[in-house]
Amino acid sequence: MAIGDRIRALVKQRGMKFIHLADSVGISPSHLSDIVNNKTGPSVKVLERIADTLNTSTDYLIKGTLEDDVIIKNLPTELQMTAKRFRDDAEFQIMMHKLGGLPADEITKIISALKTFEEIFGSREKDM
Repeated sequence: MAIGDRIRALVKQRGMKFIHLADSVGISPSHLSDIVNNKTGPSVKVLERIADTLNTSTDYLIKGTLEDDVIIKNLPTELQMTAKRFRDDAEFQIMMHKLGGLPADEITKIISALKTFEEIFGSREKDM
């Protein structure tokens, strides 16, 4: 996956419009289109602005990996240890990245559901 593909996925995830991203970053929509379609690479400054606007890291946009301090520190305490344990798993990184972009009330609901899941299946394992 290239930089443009990651930007496209994050814009979609965030429910943004490309025109709003271009506006926030201070570039023309056609320049952003060239970046998103992998026709050209962004300058370092533009890449930094895109990362800031999309609440991610330049490392993620370039390499597809997440820096712990960008994602994990924004997660609720209950998820931080789990995120650190699985940080080398690419699918888990993507999931944590998506989770880190959600509003706090939605994250709380997900944590509650995970705890319920753990209680149900944890008790079943003990019965076996």
